[in-house]
Amino acid sequence: MEKWFEEGLLFIGDAAHAMSPVGGVGINLAIQDAVATANRLTAPLLENRSRSKT
Repeated sequence: MEKWFEEGLLFIGDAAHAMSPVGGVGINLAIQDAVATANRLTAPLLENRSRSKT
């Protein structure tokens, strides 16, 4: 993907990384992406101050 986010949408895991599904590598990246995203967005979302940056 050239652009992995849109307003209100974030692609993670295999959708965002050029990885082969062989060996289950993509699911590990998806979990890491989900944790990093949650850590970064939890406070802004709870405080209603999230905005996408292009």
